[in-house]
Amino acid sequence: MIHFSTVRMTSPLDVQIVEKNESKTVRKRAKRAFWEALAEVDRLTELLSEYREHSEISRVNQQAGQQAVAVSPETAQVLRLALAIAHSTNGAFDPTFRPLLDLWDYNQEHITKPSEASIAEALQKVDFRQVAFDPCSHQVRLGKPGMRLGLGGVAKGFIVQSMVKVFQLHGFHNFLVNAGGDIYASGTIHGKSWNIGVPDPKQPGQMAFTVPVQNAAFCTSACYERYVMIEGKRYGHILNPKSGYPVEYTQGVTVIANQMAYADAIATTIFILGPQHGLQFANQLRGTEAILFDGNGELHMTDGLTQQKVAREFNHSFSFGSLPKSLQVPTSPLGI
Repeated sequence: MIHFSTVRMTSPLDVQIVEKNESKTVRKRAKRAFWEALAEVDRLTELLSEYREHSEISRVNQQAGQQAVAVSPETAQVLRLALAIAHSTNGAFDPTFRPLLDLWDYNQEHITKPSEASIAEALQKVDFRQVAFDPCSHQVRLGKPGMRLGLGGVAKGFIVQSMVKVFQLHGFHNFLVNAGGDIYASGTIHGKSWNIGVPDPKQPGQMAFTVPVQNAAFCTSACYERYVMIEGKRYGHILNPKSGYPVEYTQGVTVIANQMAYADAIATTIFILGPQHGLQFANQLRGTEAILFDGNGELHMTDGLTQQKVAREFNHSFSFGSLPKSLQVPTSPLGI
């Protein structure tokens, strides 16, 4: 096995490539693919990260309530998916949640709980319906001053999927990309499915069980690793954009689907919707399965997994970029 490891997007990034012939030539080709994939990660991060001052998302945020900003096809594709899920869930997933996140001290610099007044004020700036997006010209406009996009719930998955395409273009078919919980399993490992572990919220660092997957995205959203302690209470980093407060009724969600960006966003969505509504939502989505641990650490799964006792092999072949019919984003005029 050929193995590469580094850090990107504030997370460990590991790549495992399985080849029958691991000759010097093959290893050289793998190394070249890895460096090209990293270059793609860096390029897309510069477009999509709201933490980068000159990124396209930052430029859109800077013009909130003023004028539209033209973005690249990549940024448009990520925003289209984010808005599609926002519309289909009536804002349970909302890419404009960023003003809320700014109130919570997850960097632990001040460790204070936001006031109800500050949360109420921030909620006035959270509304996916105020995002005008033209899919033809790729222009984006935020309708209110102070609004801010945050695409962390979908951009990381999109970037990982772009890495996958690089390895495939270099002729590799059996490999695993793991970006801190955003995992894509391509092909097989020595002819067998990749066994991917589902984190156990009751035992940090341990796996509850494994799921065999092939050619599938495997994404976990969890609150037990990134959190802040305020007055003796733990607050996870996944916020409900309706209330402005961290979600407490879910501890972890793993989604298995055909696309990494899609799985990334759906995992966050199910986390916010919770055990009952989240699994109802997931059961309606084609080619999508979910595993959820509720606030008490109890296990819940979508019908496809429950019926087959976590023994299904996920082998999807949908083209990257397609969306289930229930997740089509309506075209928004630029003039709000």
